[in-house]
Amino acid sequence: MGNIEQIEQLETYINDLGDEIKRVKKASEYLKLIEQFQGEVANASVNLEKSGDNLKVYQEIVESKLELFHTTSKNLEAKQQFLENNQKRIIESLAELKQQILTELNRIQDEQKSVLKLISQANKKYTIINIVMALPILGILVYLLIK
Repeated sequence: MGNIEQIEQLETYINDLGDEIKRVKKASEYLKLIEQFQGEVANASVNLEKSGDNLKVYQEIVESKLELFHTTSKNLEAKQQFLENNQKRIIESLAELKQQILTELNRIQDEQKSVLKLISQANKKYTIINIVMALPILGILVYLLIK
């Protein structure tokens, strides 16, 4: 009987060993799956690092373009301010020139009125002188005609 017990015990060990082998096999398969998963995670990590690097490059590009935009914007604002100041000075100059022209036109008009007044007075004087000079001549003519 000792043999049968040993055989049964050996059979139990074999069954246990078979079960253990199945568990080891299953664990080995799990390990392979874990290793595959780790490989995929490593690949994903590499891809994420590359994406992160690409994003950094894109961010630098966008930041440099934004800086360029701000610089251009400031330059345009400065030019616009310069043009507005020039326009203001031109408008002020034109207003001053207009005032000077109006003043000069009024002065010329006053001078012309004065000259016309003087001419009118001179004409009156010459008319009186002509009449005064014409009367003796008329008187002499009338005297000569009567005689």
